[in-house]
Amino acid sequence: MKSIMKFNKLAIITLTTSSLFVACSDEISYDTYENQYIANAANIKNAGQAMDLGLPSGTKWADMNVGATSGSDNGVLFVWGDITGTQVLATSATSYKDVTTSTSVDDLFEMYKGEEKTGIAFDTVNVHKEAFSLSEFPLTKMDSIREVRFDSLKTAYKDRKLECSINVDGLDYEIIANVIDSTAFTYYASTQGGFKDDTGASITAPIYSIIKDAQHDPATANWGNGWRMPTSEEFQELIDNCKWEFTGTGYTVTGPNKNSIFLPGAGYRFGQKWYGNGNAGYYASGQIFGSYHFPSKEEQRQGSKGSISDTENMPDMLVFQHGLYDNSVSVYHNLSSSLGISIRPVK
Repeated sequence: MKSIMKFNKLAIITLTTSSLFVACSDEISYDTYENQYIANAANIKNAGQAMDLGLPSGTKWADMNVGATSGSDNGVLFVWGDITGTQVLATSATSYKDVTTSTSVDDLFEMYKGEEKTGIAFDTVNVHKEAFSLSEFPLTKMDSIREVRFDSLKTAYKDRKLECSINVDGLDYEIIANVIDSTAFTYYASTQGGFKDDTGASITAPIYSIIKDAQHDPATANWGNGWRMPTSEEFQELIDNCKWEFTGTGYTVTGPNKNSIFLPGAGYRFGQKWYGNGNAGYYASGQIFGSYHFPSKEEQRQGSKGSISDTENMPDMLVFQHGLYDNSVSVYHNLSSSLGISIRPVK
């Protein structure tokens, strides 16, 4: 069974002792899940072969992990951002953001902008209501008029006057405004995040990356020649478009064109302890997703391209834990900086 969902919690963050792993399956022994890990980086520079699986994107997957000698070999387990395979903990950086490149709000805006729309900005004066003087109307609320959709004002906009109703602090006002000018401007709805004109959209987006960074991408640093860490979308494409069959100590992944690769269940390492070898596989992406605010209509009128949340997130990874839970293969958001996991390059 395959899962195409992304999760915000990951079992292995809490399963850092063999006893908790054993509780998940009576058939799995203690020795299977906790061993001493000794990094062997002797083959770290030996690049694999590019396999065309017939995927829609044309992405080619390596036939083995970084540090491996064959497709069935586990290879080296890398702490995220380390290219040597020997780092035990992420001690060189206090934040993931210290070792990543951030996607600019300009690029994110271009990535997620969709339908082009036209907005109307009104410049108004002489606001009043019958039986109320001008001073009694809260002029600070004038932006409320400008936020009203132009379509709803067509019938009220006559002879350079704008007539509408507005509720301010529980009081209803009949507004008559002389329009001294109106300006058309272009804005965009976003393709994701439930965009609304007045609030914009909140999008979970790939904000940070080490992909193709020779200082932090183990595939690029050690194999070169166009090899890099995969994106979360490429992991999802592999899940969605391939046949996954657990065969012994990992998954044979067969593409639409019948070509296949093998992903060994190399487990993960926590410090010098090695967990899950033979049943569980953890494969790192080079991306960290975060929250991107796609600007509202008014924010776009004022020149904004949106903003990125400062919340510290974790990298994405592909996970399978055969025999432990539901045998699913999924993409998770929570790769802890203290864990070492597999790298399967793409190009």
